[in-house]
Amino acid sequence: MLERISLKNFRCFDDHEVEFKGLSVIVGKNNAGKSTLIEALRLVSLAIGKFRTSNFSPVPNWLDLEAGWRGIKPSVKNLDLNISNIFHQYSEAPAIITAYFDNKIVCNVYIGDSLELFCTLIDQDGKYVNNKKVANDITFQTVSILPHLSTLEKDEKVLMQDYVRQNLATNLSSRHFRNQISLFPQYFDQFKNLAEGSWPGVKLFPILEDDLNREIVLSLMVQDYNFVSEVGWLGSGLQMWLQIMWFLSRVDRLGIVILDEPDVYMHPDLQRKLIRLLKSSYSQVIVATHSIEIISEVEPENIIVIDKKLPKSLFANDKPFVQNILNSIGSIHNLELTRLWSSKRLLILEGNDLDLLSPIYNKLFPISNEPIDTIPKFDIGGWGGWAYARGSNMLLKSNIDRGIQVYCIFDSDYHTKSDIELRYEESSKAGINLHIWSRKEIENYLVVPTLIHRYIKKNSRGKKITLSNVDIEDKINEIVGEMKDNLINSLADEIHKSNRGYSISKCRQLAIESIISPVVHRVSGKELISRISTWCQKEFNVCISPKRLALELHINEIAEEVRIVINAIENSMPFKR
Repeated sequence: MLERISLKNFRCFDDHEVEFKGLSVIVGKNNAGKSTLIEALRLVSLAIGKFRTSNFSPVPNWLDLEAGWRGIKPSVKNLDLNISNIFHQYSEAPAIITAYFDNKIVCNVYIGDSLELFCTLIDQDGKYVNNKKVANDITFQTVSILPHLSTLEKDEKVLMQDYVRQNLATNLSSRHFRNQISLFPQYFDQFKNLAEGSWPGVKLFPILEDDLNREIVLSLMVQDYNFVSEVGWLGSGLQMWLQIMWFLSRVDRLGIVILDEPDVYMHPDLQRKLIRLLKSSYSQVIVATHSIEIISEVEPENIIVIDKKLPKSLFANDKPFVQNILNSIGSIHNLELTRLWSSKRLLILEGNDLDLLSPIYNKLFPISNEPIDTIPKFDIGGWGGWAYARGSNMLLKSNIDRGIQVYCIFDSDYHTKSDIELRYEESSKAGINLHIWSRKEIENYLVVPTLIHRYIKKNSRGKKITLSNVDIEDKINEIVGEMKDNLINSLADEIHKSNRGYSISKCRQLAIESIISPVVHRVSGKELISRISTWCQKEFNVCISPKRLALELHINEIAEEVRIVINAIENSMPFKR
Protein backbone atom coordinates (compact mmCIF):
# COMPACT_ATOMS: atom_id res chain seq x y z
CA MET A 1 0.00 0.00 0.00
CA LEU A 2 1.15 3.55 -0.70
CA GLU A 3 1.35 5.11 2.77
CA ARG A 4 2.34 8.67 1.91
CA ILE A 5 3.90 10.92 -0.68
CA SER A 6 6.17 13.93 -0.18
CA LEU A 7 6.27 16.80 -2.70
CA LYS A 8 9.16 19.27 -2.56
CA ASN A 9 9.61 22.23 -4.90
CA PHE A 10 7.07 20.69 -7.29
CA ARG A 11 4.72 23.14 -9.02
CA CYS A 12 2.33 24.62 -6.42
CA PHE A 13 3.86 22.67 -3.52
CA ASP A 14 6.87 23.96 -1.61
CA ASP A 15 7.22 21.16 0.94
CA HIS A 16 4.05 19.12 1.33
CA GLU A 17 2.99 15.64 2.46
CA VAL A 18 -0.12 13.57 1.83
CA GLU A 19 -0.98 10.33 3.64
CA PHE A 20 -3.22 7.64 2.14
CA LYS A 21 -5.50 4.87 3.40
CA GLY A 22 -6.99 1.81 1.73
CA LEU A 23 -9.61 4.17 0.31
CA SER A 24 -8.70 7.83 -0.17
CA VAL A 25 -10.97 10.33 -1.90
CA ILE A 26 -9.12 13.54 -2.75
CA VAL A 27 -11.12 16.78 -2.70
CA GLY A 28 -10.33 20.47 -2.54
CA LYS A 29 -11.03 23.86 -4.01
CA ASN A 30 -10.05 24.66 -7.57
CA ASN A 31 -6.32 25.31 -7.79
CA ALA A 32 -5.71 23.62 -4.42
CA GLY A 33 -3.26 21.11 -5.91
CA LYS A 34 -5.35 18.00 -6.75
CA SER A 35 -4.14 17.82 -10.36
CA THR A 36 -0.53 18.33 -9.29
CA LEU A 37 -0.84 15.49 -6.77
CA ILE A 38 -2.22 13.17 -9.46
CA GLU A 39 0.60 14.26 -11.78
CA ALA A 40 3.11 13.32 -9.07
CA LEU A 41 1.44 9.93 -8.68
CA ARG A 42 1.71 9.42 -12.46
CA LEU A 43 5.45 9.98 -12.22
CA VAL A 44 5.72 7.50 -9.34
CA SER A 45 3.71 4.99 -11.37
CA LEU A 46 6.06 5.52 -14.32
CA ALA A 47 9.14 4.95 -12.15
CA ILE A 48 7.77 1.84 -10.41
CA GLY A 49 6.91 0.34 -13.80
CA LYS A 50 10.43 0.93 -15.18
CA PHE A 51 12.77 -0.18 -12.36
CA ARG A 52 12.74 -3.83 -13.45
CA THR A 53 13.37 -3.20 -17.14
CA SER A 54 15.58 -0.08 -17.30
CA ASN A 55 19.35 0.11 -17.10
CA PHE A 56 20.60 2.01 -14.04
CA SER A 57 22.72 5.12 -14.63
CA PRO A 58 25.02 7.31 -12.50
CA VAL A 59 23.68 10.45 -10.83
CA PRO A 60 23.30 13.26 -13.44
CA ASN A 61 25.29 16.48 -13.10
CA TRP A 62 22.24 18.55 -12.19
CA LEU A 63 21.68 16.51 -9.01
CA ASP A 64 23.67 16.84 -5.78
CA LEU A 65 23.55 13.21 -4.62
CA GLU A 66 26.21 10.77 -3.50
CA ALA A 67 28.35 9.74 -6.46
CA GLY A 68 27.88 6.01 -5.84
CA TRP A 69 24.12 6.09 -6.17
CA ARG A 70 22.49 4.91 -9.36
CA GLY A 71 19.00 5.21 -10.75
CA ILE A 72 16.88 5.15 -13.91
CA LYS A 73 15.98 7.92 -16.35
CA PRO A 74 12.50 7.16 -17.72
CA SER A 75 11.10 9.32 -20.50
CA VAL A 76 7.92 11.32 -19.92
CA LYS A 77 7.20 11.99 -23.60
CA ASN A 78 4.06 9.81 -23.55
CA LEU A 79 2.57 11.30 -20.37
CA ASP A 80 1.31 14.59 -21.86
CA LEU A 81 2.81 16.65 -19.03
CA ASN A 82 3.30 20.41 -19.10
CA ILE A 83 7.04 21.25 -18.96
CA SER A 84 6.48 24.81 -17.75
CA ASN A 85 6.29 25.91 -14.09
CA ILE A 86 7.78 22.65 -12.83
CA PHE A 87 9.47 24.23 -9.83
CA HIS A 88 7.73 26.04 -7.00
CA GLN A 89 7.57 29.82 -7.54
CA TYR A 90 10.34 29.82 -10.17
CA SER A 91 12.83 28.04 -7.90
CA GLU A 92 15.69 26.04 -9.35
CA ALA A 93 15.86 22.30 -9.98
CA PRO A 94 15.33 19.73 -8.68
CA ALA A 95 11.76 19.02 -7.68
CA ILE A 96 11.58 15.91 -5.52
CA ILE A 97 8.70 13.43 -5.21
CA THR A 98 9.11 10.68 -2.63
CA ALA A 99 6.66 7.78 -2.31
CA TYR A 100 6.68 5.61 0.83
CA PHE A 101 5.12 2.13 0.71
CA ASP A 102 4.00 -0.02 3.63
CA ASN A 103 6.59 -2.72 2.81
CA LYS A 104 9.33 -0.11 3.53
CA ILE A 105 10.10 0.45 -0.17
CA VAL A 106 10.84 4.10 -1.00
CA CYS A 107 10.78 5.57 -4.51
CA ASN A 108 12.43 8.95 -5.16
CA VAL A 109 11.66 10.89 -8.33
CA TYR A 110 14.02 13.83 -9.01
CA ILE A 111 12.87 16.27 -11.68
CA GLY A 112 15.20 18.54 -13.59
CA ASP A 113 14.65 21.13 -16.30
CA SER A 114 12.33 20.11 -19.16
CA LEU A 115 10.97 17.27 -17.00
CA GLU A 116 14.17 15.26 -17.12
CA LEU A 117 13.79 12.49 -14.54
CA PHE A 118 16.19 10.57 -12.32
CA CYS A 119 14.55 7.93 -10.11
CA THR A 120 16.08 5.98 -7.24
CA LEU A 121 14.79 3.02 -5.27
CA ILE A 122 15.42 2.11 -1.62
CA ASP A 123 14.73 -1.48 -0.55
CA GLN A 124 13.17 -2.84 2.66
CA ASP A 125 16.52 -2.69 4.44
CA GLY A 126 17.10 0.99 3.63
CA LYS A 127 19.70 0.23 0.95
CA TYR A 128 19.82 1.97 -2.44
CA VAL A 129 19.17 -0.33 -5.40
CA ASN A 130 21.88 0.01 -8.04
CA ASN A 131 20.82 -2.35 -10.84
CA LYS A 132 17.75 -3.93 -12.38
CA LYS A 133 18.77 -7.43 -11.25
CA VAL A 134 18.36 -6.39 -7.62
CA ALA A 135 15.20 -4.45 -8.53
CA ASN A 136 13.70 -7.64 -9.95
CA ASP A 137 14.09 -9.32 -6.57
CA ILE A 138 11.99 -6.63 -4.83
CA THR A 139 8.24 -7.00 -4.36
CA PHE A 140 6.47 -4.01 -5.89
CA GLN A 141 2.84 -3.11 -5.73
CA THR A 142 1.69 -2.01 -9.15
CA VAL A 143 0.50 1.60 -9.37
CA SER A 144 -2.20 1.85 -12.05
CA ILE A 145 -3.63 5.25 -13.02
CA LEU A 146 -6.68 5.66 -15.22
CA PRO A 147 -5.65 7.79 -18.23
CA HIS A 148 -7.69 10.83 -19.22
CA LEU A 149 -10.68 9.47 -21.10
CA SER A 150 -12.84 10.88 -23.87
CA THR A 151 -15.63 9.59 -26.08
CA LEU A 152 -14.60 6.99 -28.64
CA GLU A 153 -13.82 7.39 -32.32
CA LYS A 154 -16.57 6.27 -34.69
CA ASP A 155 -13.98 4.29 -36.68
CA GLU A 156 -10.68 2.92 -35.36
CA LYS A 157 -7.98 1.61 -37.68
CA VAL A 158 -5.66 -1.24 -36.77
CA LEU A 159 -2.47 0.32 -35.35
CA MET A 160 1.07 -0.92 -34.74
CA GLN A 161 1.18 -2.95 -31.53
CA ASP A 162 4.21 -1.14 -30.09
CA TYR A 163 2.50 2.20 -30.66
CA VAL A 164 -0.61 1.02 -28.79
CA ARG A 165 1.53 -0.27 -25.89
CA GLN A 166 3.42 3.03 -25.62
CA ASN A 167 0.18 4.99 -25.31
CA LEU A 168 -1.75 2.85 -22.83
CA ALA A 169 -1.45 5.58 -20.17
CA THR A 170 -1.68 8.67 -22.41
CA ASN A 171 -4.49 10.87 -23.65
CA LEU A 172 -4.59 8.70 -26.78
CA SER A 173 -5.93 5.76 -24.77
CA SER A 174 -9.57 6.38 -25.75
CA ARG A 175 -8.62 6.59 -29.44
CA HIS A 176 -6.95 3.17 -29.13
CA PHE A 177 -9.70 1.45 -27.13
CA ARG A 178 -10.49 -1.30 -29.64
CA ASN A 179 -6.80 -1.80 -30.49
CA GLN A 180 -6.04 -2.34 -26.80
CA ILE A 181 -8.75 -5.01 -26.51
CA SER A 182 -7.38 -6.68 -29.65
CA LEU A 183 -3.80 -6.48 -28.33
CA PHE A 184 -4.63 -8.01 -24.91
CA PRO A 185 -7.19 -10.78 -25.57
CA GLN A 186 -6.28 -12.44 -22.26
CA TYR A 187 -8.21 -9.71 -20.43
CA PHE A 188 -11.36 -9.85 -22.57
CA ASP A 189 -13.26 -12.39 -20.44
CA GLN A 190 -12.59 -10.38 -17.28
CA PHE A 191 -13.65 -7.20 -19.12
CA LYS A 192 -16.82 -8.88 -20.38
CA ASN A 193 -17.74 -10.18 -16.93
CA LEU A 194 -17.05 -6.84 -15.25
CA ALA A 195 -19.01 -4.82 -17.82
CA GLU A 196 -21.98 -7.16 -18.06
CA GLY A 197 -22.11 -7.62 -14.29
CA SER A 198 -22.14 -3.89 -13.60
CA TRP A 199 -24.48 -2.58 -16.34
CA PRO A 200 -27.87 -4.34 -16.56
CA GLY A 201 -28.80 -5.43 -20.08
CA VAL A 202 -25.32 -5.06 -21.57
CA LYS A 203 -23.64 -7.85 -23.52
CA LEU A 204 -20.23 -7.65 -25.22
CA PHE A 205 -19.09 -9.50 -28.32
CA PRO A 206 -15.50 -10.23 -29.40
CA ILE A 207 -13.55 -7.68 -31.45
CA LEU A 208 -14.06 -7.90 -35.21
CA GLU A 209 -11.89 -6.73 -38.10
CA ASP A 210 -13.57 -5.11 -41.10
CA ASP A 211 -12.30 -3.78 -44.43
CA LEU A 212 -13.38 -0.13 -44.78
CA ASN A 213 -12.13 1.85 -47.78
CA ARG A 214 -9.09 -0.45 -48.09
CA GLU A 215 -8.20 0.04 -44.43
CA ILE A 216 -8.65 -2.54 -41.68
CA VAL A 217 -10.83 -1.15 -38.89
CA LEU A 218 -11.80 -2.75 -35.57
CA SER A 219 -15.36 -3.10 -34.27
CA LEU A 220 -16.68 -3.90 -30.81
CA MET A 221 -20.36 -4.78 -30.91
CA VAL A 222 -22.34 -4.12 -27.75
CA GLN A 223 -25.89 -5.17 -26.95
CA ASP A 224 -27.86 -2.89 -24.63
CA TYR A 225 -31.06 -4.83 -23.91
CA ASN A 226 -32.61 -5.34 -27.39
CA PHE A 227 -30.42 -2.77 -29.14
CA VAL A 228 -27.13 -3.86 -30.74
CA SER A 229 -24.61 -1.27 -31.93
CA GLU A 230 -20.92 -0.69 -32.53
CA VAL A 231 -19.42 0.84 -29.39
CA GLY A 232 -18.62 4.15 -31.15
CA TRP A 233 -22.33 4.85 -31.63
CA LEU A 234 -23.35 4.27 -28.03
CA GLY A 235 -24.11 7.07 -25.57
CA SER A 236 -21.18 8.81 -23.92
CA GLY A 237 -22.05 7.45 -20.46
CA LEU A 238 -21.85 3.80 -21.55
CA GLN A 239 -18.70 4.51 -23.57
CA MET A 240 -16.96 5.97 -20.52
CA TRP A 241 -18.17 3.12 -18.32
CA LEU A 242 -16.82 0.49 -20.71
CA GLN A 243 -13.44 2.22 -20.86
CA ILE A 244 -13.20 2.28 -17.07
CA MET A 245 -14.21 -1.39 -16.88
CA TRP A 246 -11.52 -2.22 -19.47
CA PHE A 247 -8.94 -0.38 -17.36
CA LEU A 248 -10.06 -2.15 -14.17
CA SER A 249 -10.04 -5.57 -15.84
CA ARG A 250 -6.29 -5.16 -16.50
CA VAL A 251 -5.12 -3.84 -13.13
CA ASP A 252 -3.91 -5.91 -10.21
CA ARG A 253 -6.62 -6.12 -7.54
CA LEU A 254 -3.89 -6.22 -4.89
CA GLY A 255 -2.18 -3.17 -6.36
CA ILE A 256 -2.87 0.57 -6.14
CA VAL A 257 -5.62 1.94 -8.36
CA ILE A 258 -5.79 5.70 -8.98
CA LEU A 259 -8.56 7.58 -10.80
CA ASP A 260 -8.56 11.28 -11.59
CA GLU A 261 -12.09 12.72 -11.85
CA PRO A 262 -13.67 9.56 -13.29
CA ASP A 263 -17.12 11.16 -13.01
CA VAL A 264 -16.78 13.09 -16.29
CA TYR A 265 -19.66 12.22 -18.67
CA MET A 266 -21.06 9.91 -15.99
CA HIS A 267 -24.61 9.88 -14.63
CA PRO A 268 -24.83 10.25 -10.82
CA ASP A 269 -26.07 6.65 -10.42
CA LEU A 270 -22.98 5.40 -12.28
CA GLN A 271 -20.69 7.51 -10.12
CA ARG A 272 -22.13 5.85 -7.02
CA LYS A 273 -21.89 2.42 -8.62
CA LEU A 274 -18.25 3.04 -9.55
CA ILE A 275 -17.07 4.01 -6.08
CA ARG A 276 -18.91 1.02 -4.57
CA LEU A 277 -17.21 -1.30 -7.06
CA LEU A 278 -13.80 0.17 -6.30
CA LYS A 279 -14.28 -0.05 -2.53
CA SER A 280 -15.29 -3.70 -2.64
CA SER A 281 -12.80 -5.02 -5.20
CA TYR A 282 -9.38 -3.39 -4.88
CA SER A 283 -6.72 -3.33 -2.19
CA GLN A 284 -6.02 0.40 -2.36
CA VAL A 285 -8.02 3.03 -4.21
CA ILE A 286 -7.21 6.73 -4.63
CA VAL A 287 -9.81 8.93 -6.34
CA ALA A 288 -9.61 12.67 -7.07
CA THR A 289 -13.07 14.14 -7.59
CA HIS A 290 -15.55 17.00 -7.24
CA SER A 291 -18.48 14.58 -7.42
CA ILE A 292 -20.99 14.95 -4.60
CA GLU A 293 -22.22 11.42 -5.39
CA ILE A 294 -18.78 9.88 -4.86
CA ILE A 295 -18.09 12.01 -1.78
CA SER A 296 -21.43 11.03 -0.24
CA GLU A 297 -20.63 7.31 -0.65
CA VAL A 298 -17.57 7.34 1.62
CA GLU A 299 -16.96 8.11 5.26
CA PRO A 300 -15.32 11.42 6.30
CA GLU A 301 -12.19 9.61 7.49
CA ASN A 302 -11.58 8.51 3.87
CA ILE A 303 -11.70 12.04 2.44
CA ILE A 304 -8.41 13.93 2.00
CA VAL A 305 -8.70 17.71 1.81
CA ILE A 306 -5.88 19.03 -0.39
CA ASP A 307 -4.53 22.43 0.56
CA LYS A 308 -1.22 23.53 -0.94
CA LYS A 309 -0.86 26.26 1.68
CA LEU A 310 -0.43 23.72 4.49
CA PRO A 311 2.59 21.48 5.13
CA LYS A 312 0.32 18.44 5.17
CA SER A 313 -3.09 17.66 3.70
CA LEU A 314 -5.41 16.09 6.25
CA PHE A 315 -8.34 13.69 6.27
CA ALA A 316 -11.75 15.11 7.09
CA ASN A 317 -12.88 14.18 10.60
CA ASP A 318 -16.67 14.46 10.49
CA LYS A 319 -19.63 15.06 8.19
CA PRO A 320 -20.08 18.79 8.98
CA PHE A 321 -16.44 19.23 7.96
CA VAL A 322 -17.16 17.49 4.64
CA GLN A 323 -20.26 19.65 4.14
CA ASN A 324 -18.08 22.75 4.58
CA ILE A 325 -15.76 21.39 1.89
CA LEU A 326 -18.67 20.98 -0.50
CA ASN A 327 -19.82 24.51 0.23
CA SER A 328 -16.32 25.84 -0.39
CA ILE A 329 -16.10 24.21 -3.83
CA GLY A 330 -19.46 25.65 -4.82
CA SER A 331 -21.77 22.68 -4.29
CA ILE A 332 -25.39 23.41 -3.45
CA HIS A 333 -26.01 19.83 -2.29
CA ASN A 334 -26.58 18.78 1.28
CA LEU A 335 -24.42 15.72 1.92
CA GLU A 336 -26.76 13.83 4.23
CA LEU A 337 -29.88 14.56 2.15
CA THR A 338 -28.06 13.40 -0.97
CA ARG A 339 -27.20 10.10 0.70
CA LEU A 340 -30.77 9.68 1.92
CA TRP A 341 -32.33 10.34 -1.49
CA SER A 342 -29.91 7.91 -3.09
CA SER A 343 -30.27 5.11 -0.56
CA LYS A 344 -33.93 5.51 0.43
CA ARG A 345 -32.88 3.91 3.72
CA LEU A 346 -31.77 5.13 7.13
CA LEU A 347 -30.11 3.02 9.81
CA ILE A 348 -30.50 3.85 13.50
CA LEU A 349 -28.05 1.80 15.54
CA GLU A 350 -26.49 1.52 18.96
CA GLY A 351 -22.82 2.38 19.45
CA ASN A 352 -20.38 0.66 17.12
CA ASP A 353 -22.70 -2.12 15.94
CA LEU A 354 -21.97 -1.23 12.29
CA ASP A 355 -18.36 -2.37 12.75
CA LEU A 356 -19.69 -5.89 13.32
CA LEU A 357 -22.67 -5.81 10.97
CA SER A 358 -20.60 -4.60 8.01
CA PRO A 359 -18.30 -7.65 7.57
CA ILE A 360 -21.26 -10.00 8.10
CA TYR A 361 -23.29 -8.05 5.51
CA ASN A 362 -20.41 -8.24 3.02
CA LYS A 363 -20.23 -12.02 3.41
CA LEU A 364 -23.94 -12.40 2.65
CA PHE A 365 -23.95 -9.80 -0.13
CA PRO A 366 -20.37 -9.53 -1.45
CA ILE A 367 -21.38 -7.66 -4.63
CA SER A 368 -24.15 -5.52 -3.16
CA ASN A 369 -24.79 -2.31 -5.07
CA GLU A 370 -25.03 -0.53 -1.75
CA PRO A 371 -23.14 -2.17 1.15
CA ILE A 372 -24.42 -1.41 4.62
CA ASP A 373 -21.55 0.98 5.42
CA THR A 374 -22.73 3.32 2.62
CA ILE A 375 -26.30 3.59 3.95
CA PRO A 376 -26.95 6.80 5.95
CA LYS A 377 -26.97 6.11 9.66
CA PHE A 378 -26.75 7.62 13.09
CA ASP A 379 -26.08 6.38 16.59
CA ILE A 380 -28.72 6.90 19.26
CA GLY A 381 -26.50 5.67 22.07
CA GLY A 382 -28.79 2.99 23.44
CA TRP A 383 -32.28 2.05 24.59
CA GLY A 384 -32.86 5.55 25.96
CA GLY A 385 -32.47 7.13 22.52
CA TRP A 386 -35.85 5.86 21.32
CA ALA A 387 -37.53 9.27 21.48
CA TYR A 388 -34.81 10.68 19.23
CA ALA A 389 -35.33 7.83 16.76
CA ARG A 390 -39.08 8.44 16.62
CA GLY A 391 -38.59 12.18 16.18
CA SER A 392 -36.12 11.69 13.35
CA ASN A 393 -38.52 9.33 11.62
CA MET A 394 -41.36 11.86 11.86
CA LEU A 395 -39.14 14.58 10.41
CA LEU A 396 -38.14 12.39 7.46
CA LYS A 397 -41.65 11.24 6.65
CA SER A 398 -43.23 14.69 6.88
CA ASN A 399 -40.55 16.86 5.26
CA ILE A 400 -38.29 14.78 3.04
CA ASP A 401 -39.56 11.50 1.60
CA ARG A 402 -42.22 9.13 2.89
CA GLY A 403 -40.61 6.35 0.81
CA ILE A 404 -37.50 6.17 3.00
CA GLN A 405 -37.26 2.93 4.98
CA VAL A 406 -36.14 3.63 8.55
CA TYR A 407 -34.45 0.66 10.25
CA CYS A 408 -33.78 0.72 13.98
CA ILE A 409 -31.89 -2.08 15.73
CA PHE A 410 -31.60 -2.39 19.52
CA ASP A 411 -29.86 -4.78 21.87
CA SER A 412 -32.30 -6.62 24.12
CA ASP A 413 -29.84 -6.18 27.01
CA TYR A 414 -31.69 -7.11 30.22
CA HIS A 415 -35.01 -5.51 29.28
CA THR A 416 -38.22 -7.26 30.31
CA LYS A 417 -40.52 -8.95 27.84
CA SER A 418 -43.21 -6.34 28.48
CA ASP A 419 -40.81 -3.45 27.78
CA ILE A 420 -39.75 -5.07 24.52
CA GLU A 421 -43.36 -5.68 23.43
CA LEU A 422 -44.24 -2.06 24.24
CA ARG A 423 -41.39 -0.82 22.05
CA TYR A 424 -42.51 -2.97 19.15
CA GLU A 425 -46.03 -1.55 19.47
CA GLU A 426 -44.68 2.01 19.43
CA SER A 427 -42.52 1.27 16.40
CA SER A 428 -45.48 -0.14 14.50
CA LYS A 429 -47.50 3.03 15.12
CA ALA A 430 -44.55 5.23 14.13
CA GLY A 431 -43.81 3.31 10.92
CA ILE A 432 -40.29 2.35 12.00
CA ASN A 433 -38.78 -1.01 11.07
CA LEU A 434 -37.65 -2.12 14.52
CA HIS A 435 -35.68 -5.20 15.42
CA ILE A 436 -34.53 -6.07 18.94
CA TRP A 437 -31.96 -8.84 19.04
CA SER A 438 -33.30 -11.94 20.78
CA ARG A 439 -29.84 -12.42 22.28
CA LYS A 440 -28.46 -9.78 24.62
CA GLU A 441 -26.41 -7.94 21.96
CA ILE A 442 -24.87 -8.47 18.55
CA GLU A 443 -21.62 -9.78 20.03
CA ASN A 444 -23.48 -12.85 21.29
CA TYR A 445 -23.94 -13.99 17.68
CA LEU A 446 -20.15 -14.22 17.36
CA VAL A 447 -19.72 -16.70 20.21
CA VAL A 448 -19.53 -19.71 17.89
CA PRO A 449 -17.22 -22.59 19.00
CA THR A 450 -16.15 -23.53 15.44
CA LEU A 451 -15.37 -19.89 14.65
CA ILE A 452 -13.29 -19.39 17.81
CA HIS A 453 -11.48 -22.70 17.32
CA ARG A 454 -10.61 -21.80 13.72
CA TYR A 455 -9.46 -18.31 14.70
CA ILE A 456 -7.14 -19.66 17.42
CA LYS A 457 -5.53 -22.19 15.05
CA LYS A 458 -5.17 -19.59 12.30
CA ASN A 459 -3.44 -17.07 14.56
CA SER A 460 -1.32 -19.33 16.73
CA ARG A 461 1.82 -18.49 14.69
CA GLY A 462 2.89 -22.07 14.13
CA LYS A 463 2.22 -23.21 17.69
CA LYS A 464 0.62 -26.65 17.71
CA ILE A 465 -2.98 -26.46 18.93
CA THR A 466 -4.45 -29.74 20.17
CA LEU A 467 -7.82 -28.57 21.49
CA SER A 468 -11.06 -29.41 19.63
CA ASN A 469 -14.35 -27.62 18.98
CA VAL A 470 -15.77 -29.50 21.97
CA ASP A 471 -12.96 -28.14 24.16
CA ILE A 472 -13.86 -24.60 23.06
CA GLU A 473 -17.53 -25.22 23.77
CA ASP A 474 -16.69 -26.55 27.23
CA LYS A 475 -14.57 -23.47 27.99
CA ILE A 476 -17.37 -21.16 26.83
CA ASN A 477 -19.86 -22.98 29.09
CA GLU A 478 -17.42 -22.72 32.00
CA ILE A 479 -17.09 -18.94 31.55
CA VAL A 480 -20.85 -18.54 31.07
CA GLY A 481 -21.38 -20.39 34.34
CA GLU A 482 -19.16 -17.86 36.08
CA MET A 483 -21.24 -15.02 34.58
CA LYS A 484 -24.69 -16.44 35.33
CA ASP A 485 -25.10 -14.89 38.77
CA ASN A 486 -24.36 -11.43 37.40
CA LEU A 487 -26.93 -12.06 34.65
CA ILE A 488 -29.61 -12.91 37.20
CA ASN A 489 -28.80 -9.78 39.23
CA SER A 490 -29.02 -7.58 36.14
CA LEU A 491 -32.33 -9.08 35.06
CA ALA A 492 -33.67 -8.70 38.62
CA ASP A 493 -32.67 -5.02 38.69
CA GLU A 494 -34.56 -4.43 35.44
CA ILE A 495 -37.65 -6.19 36.80
CA HIS A 496 -37.48 -4.13 39.99
CA LYS A 497 -37.44 -0.84 38.01
CA SER A 498 -40.92 -1.66 36.68
CA ASN A 499 -42.18 -3.25 39.89
CA ARG A 500 -40.99 -1.21 42.85
CA GLY A 501 -43.24 -3.12 45.24
CA TYR A 502 -41.55 -6.46 44.56
CA SER A 503 -39.00 -7.78 47.02
CA ILE A 504 -35.45 -8.46 45.87
CA SER A 505 -35.95 -12.21 46.31
CA LYS A 506 -39.10 -12.15 44.17
CA CYS A 507 -37.33 -10.16 41.43
CA ARG A 508 -34.49 -12.71 41.45
CA GLN A 509 -36.95 -15.58 41.18
CA LEU A 510 -38.73 -13.91 38.24
CA ALA A 511 -35.33 -13.25 36.64
CA ILE A 512 -34.38 -16.94 36.89
CA GLU A 513 -37.73 -17.95 35.38
CA SER A 514 -37.27 -15.48 32.50
CA ILE A 515 -34.10 -17.22 31.27
CA ILE A 516 -35.68 -19.47 28.67
CA SER A 517 -33.07 -19.31 25.91
CA PRO A 518 -29.54 -20.72 26.50
CA VAL A 519 -27.64 -18.70 29.10
CA VAL A 520 -24.85 -18.07 26.59
CA HIS A 521 -27.34 -15.95 24.61
CA ARG A 522 -28.34 -13.82 27.60
CA VAL A 523 -25.03 -12.95 29.25
CA SER A 524 -23.03 -9.97 27.97
CA GLY A 525 -21.49 -10.98 24.64
CA LYS A 526 -18.85 -8.27 24.96
CA GLU A 527 -17.73 -9.49 28.36
CA LEU A 528 -17.88 -13.13 27.31
CA ILE A 529 -15.61 -12.53 24.29
CA SER A 530 -13.28 -10.49 26.48
CA ARG A 531 -12.97 -13.37 28.96
CA ILE A 532 -12.43 -15.86 26.14
CA SER A 533 -9.70 -13.58 24.78
CA THR A 534 -7.99 -13.43 28.20
CA TRP A 535 -7.93 -17.22 28.29
CA CYS A 536 -6.65 -17.44 24.68
CA GLN A 537 -3.88 -14.94 25.35
CA LYS A 538 -2.73 -16.91 28.37
CA GLU A 539 -2.92 -20.35 26.75
CA PHE A 540 -2.12 -19.66 23.07
CA ASN A 541 -0.86 -16.06 22.89
CA VAL A 542 -3.84 -15.24 20.65
CA CYS A 543 -5.94 -12.10 21.12
CA ILE A 544 -9.62 -12.23 20.15
CA SER A 545 -11.99 -9.31 19.56
CA PRO A 546 -15.57 -9.07 18.24
CA LYS A 547 -14.36 -7.31 15.06
CA ARG A 548 -11.80 -10.02 14.32
CA LEU A 549 -14.40 -12.74 14.85
CA ALA A 550 -16.86 -10.95 12.56
CA LEU A 551 -14.22 -10.82 9.81
CA GLU A 552 -13.44 -14.54 10.24
CA LEU A 553 -17.10 -15.68 10.39
CA HIS A 554 -18.18 -18.14 7.67
CA ILE A 555 -21.56 -17.84 5.99
CA ASN A 556 -22.81 -21.11 7.51
CA GLU A 557 -22.00 -19.72 10.99
CA ILE A 558 -24.25 -16.66 10.61
CA ALA A 559 -27.38 -17.02 12.76
CA GLU A 560 -30.69 -17.15 10.93
CA GLU A 561 -31.98 -14.12 12.83
CA VAL A 562 -29.01 -12.02 11.63
CA ARG A 563 -29.52 -13.27 8.05
CA ILE A 564 -33.17 -12.21 8.07
CA VAL A 565 -32.37 -8.71 9.36
CA ILE A 566 -29.57 -8.14 6.84
CA ASN A 567 -31.62 -9.53 3.96
CA ALA A 568 -34.45 -7.08 4.74
CA ILE A 569 -32.04 -4.12 4.76
CA GLU A 570 -30.36 -5.20 1.50
CA ASN A 571 -33.72 -5.51 -0.28
CA SER A 572 -35.36 -2.44 1.35
CA MET A 573 -38.04 -4.66 2.85
CA PRO A 574 -39.79 -4.27 6.22
CA PHE A 575 -38.58 -6.27 9.19
CA LYS A 576 -40.80 -9.22 10.01
CA ARG A 577 -41.39 -10.52 13.52
